[in-house]
Amino acid sequence: DHADVGMVLNNIAEIFKMLNDHQRALDYFQQALHIRERALGISHPNTAATISSLGLLYFQMGDLAKADECLQRAFLARRETLG
Repeated sequence: DHADVGMVLNNIAEIFKMLNDHQRALDYFQQALHIRERALGISHPNTAATISSLGLLYFQMGDLAKADECLQRAFLARRETLG
């Protein structure tokens, strides 16, 4: 799996999110995250961006516990990488 594939899947997920097709967006974000974690690492800014987007999607879906978990994880990854 190449990082570019993760980017494309992330972009597709964003489109479905804008269309309020939450389940399809969730599926694509999860695929993108899986690839980005393997290709880039868990602390890479692009991986953190996908985790953050996933958190915002969970928020829109009303799953506040998962939203909080993802957003906290994205924050920690960005803080680790960017300082």
